[in-house]
Amino acid sequence: MTTAEIGGLTFHGARHPSGLHFRRLIDWDSLPDLKDRSEPRPLAHGDFTPDTPWRTSKVISLEGWYQGATRTDALLMRRRMTGALAADGLTITVTDELGPTSRAVSVRGAPLPEPVEARFEFAIDMLAVDPRRYGPATTVATGVPVGGGGLAFPFAFPAAFAPGGSDGRIRVENPGETDTYTVLEVTGGMSDGFSITEVGTGRELRVERFIPVDSTVTLNSRTGSVTIDGPANDISGYLIRSDWPTIPAGAQTTFQFLPLGTTTGTPTLTARTAPAYW
Repeated sequence: MTTAEIGGLTFHGARHPSGLHFRRLIDWDSLPDLKDRSEPRPLAHGDFTPDTPWRTSKVISLEGWYQGATRTDALLMRRRMTGALAADGLTITVTDELGPTSRAVSVRGAPLPEPVEARFEFAIDMLAVDPRRYGPATTVATGVPVGGGGLAFPFAFPAAFAPGGSDGRIRVENPGETDTYTVLEVTGGMSDGFSITEVGTGRELRVERFIPVDSTVTLNSRTGSVTIDGPANDISGYLIRSDWPTIPAGAQTTFQFLPLGTTTGTPTLTARTAPAYW
């Protein structure tokens, strides 16, 4: 049975004696349109090939009804829906036979007419500026590099470590069907910051500032934001290198974590990666 959840409200795709139901979930699984407009070849057949097939944002609609026991039930549910759908930072999660997938959305319109006895119908129109659907995220973590005999010399990057300890690396995977992003979290403490390097390409994220032992720095590779101890505390000005990674469909990527300066406590790098689908 398919269900859709948004703002704490659960909509059932099958009939129940009462509750929220949906009859149609429009454009949830359809492919978003391409952004590019074709450019004709002036002296040859056809058009030029676009450099990158970027796709547009996505409009999704949920149509259904609410069935209560009394008119009062319907009025209370209508009030609850109005408050829930007006909130910021909404996510819609649809669960079917293949499991749950989610999109971040904003509700652009949600007509909720006057109930007829204990029932009213609705149509919820949503905009997903990121058109991809995301599955449940997987989490991997590592500490700072600690080799059994320390660093292996002669030193060369990527760093090599003697057997017997952690190499400070994590591997993230994207089993989805389109490229995805990873959210990286680094806990302190480090006197001068840290470096996260994609092994094989050399792309680097480098934050140079003091990280307290009880603080967490979050690097969101989709939004390009860098915050410490919550989204309100932006520290992107300390991001010295910003080679943001993407994880291609069906690919694996390894990151090397290196603290800068001296460390206290147990600095840790955690990656949360959700597979992406159209």
